[in-house]
Amino acid sequence: MKPIITDSAKEIICNELKLPFVHSVILIGSRARGDGTAESDYDLYIVVPIILLPLLFPIIKRKEKILKEKLKADVSISPLTYSRMKRGKDTLLFHIKKEGIILCGDDIRKRITIDSPRELPNSELYQYFFDAVFYFVNSLVINHESYDHRTVNRKIAKAILYCADLKLIKKGIYAGSWKIVSELSSDKRVKNAYKIIVRASLGHPLHFDPSLIRNGRDILLEIFLELTKTDYSTKDRTIDGIIEEFESKYLFQRIGVIKRIQIALFLLLMLRNSVSRRVLKMTLFGKPLDRYLHVILLYMVLVLDPEQTTFAYKKLKGILEEFGINTKEVSPIKIWKLAREFVQQYWKIACGKIVI
Repeated sequence: MKPIITDSAKEIICNELKLPFVHSVILIGSRARGDGTAESDYDLYIVVPIILLPLLFPIIKRKEKILKEKLKADVSISPLTYSRMKRGKDTLLFHIKKEGIILCGDDIRKRITIDSPRELPNSELYQYFFDAVFYFVNSLVINHESYDHRTVNRKIAKAILYCADLKLIKKGIYAGSWKIVSELSSDKRVKNAYKIIVRASLGHPLHFDPSLIRNGRDILLEIFLELTKTDYSTKDRTIDGIIEEFESKYLFQRIGVIKRIQIALFLLLMLRNSVSRRVLKMTLFGKPLDRYLHVILLYMVLVLDPEQTTFAYKKLKGILEEFGINTKEVSPIKIWKLAREFVQQYWKIACGKIVI
């Protein structure tokens, strides 16, 4: 498939991002593969020296805002270092090598050593899964938020396709497009999600479909159960029991000294209030911020199950309070929104693969 990016869009991106310290600008995702739409996000990575990482966030945020206005679409920019390319065996590097488009600068794909999804460690399958959960949660519209049906449906459908893609990757299969993901899946929910993507790409109207959210919730939880069956076995096979057991074991691990210092450097640039100071303190003491965000996302999805709503809200409230977020006399919907805001604020730092 032909990449979905015009020459003018490429020129705009390169003019904004071809800075002295940026060695390469890479486009990945549905636009690079050619199965996106004119409304699809621009997923961009810039190759930069590792020493500049702590200073990049203000620049990246400013450039994202400028490009969003110029391109009339959402833009995500993340840094990538040479040291990560040399040592990494992760889904990001795999997708850059397989589908990445070099918009300007050096072609760094030959430096990436991973060639097959079978080389991915199990930890990377979890990260890919939580990337899908993050995308799903960010797609949801809560209470009276304004939204466009077509955009919301398309994003939820895309989260479902991410899950189907993960199943294939787990089997060592690289699909390369949403169309092939759909063709290789026997799940009707996946095939329906692909139809929504196609309808959206053709500009057809899409009406709100509650079953799409249920499908997204169910398939995410099914994938989670499949991933944890071996690593986090428990006698209690109810979903709330499994997630609670997963939480207790998953959060037990402490992060290494080098990694906590690296994350702390980024967090120092974000010190604004007592919550950000609490996050920094917990990180310095070795608390795994990325894993806390993962667990929060799980409970945010579990909230959507009517039988688990009360339990999930209680767990969300406890974790938010651990980070110093006030949840007293706060409605359940507000708790969910607070959780999403917290995850959005720290996701790129903790989970965006910018820490080597």
